[in-house]
Amino acid sequence: MEKLLVYDYEKKKLVKEKIYKKNYRHCCLIYTKNFGQVIQVDIGALTIGSIKQNLIKGGKCKRGEEKGYFEIGGSTIILIFKKNSIIIENDILQYSEKGIESYVKYGSAIGRKYGI
Repeated sequence: MEKLLVYDYEKKKLVKEKIYKKNYRHCCLIYTKNFGQVIQVDIGALTIGSIKQNLIKGGKCKRGEEKGYFEIGGSTIILIFKKNSIIIENDILQYSEKGIESYVKYGSAIGRKYGI
């Protein structure tokens, strides 16, 4: 496995790490008005400190409310929707077909309810 020079926040220095050696994940089932049940997978990769969840035992989360956060390092979020519950925005689909990453700002639409 290839090694990469990264900054280790725990050791406070540059170290060579195997890519994907450290990888933290947390899954959460979200109930939404427009899309029904959605699975959110939080992934903290490489030198991520950890994933902090505000609703560890579940509960209601309002739109735009902080559900949790990543501590230091790279991260991504994966949303998994039920079939025929969402129509993904065209720009995201077009970029994805070309292998181009989509930059999504907080509050930006990534899709809309299927059938509307």
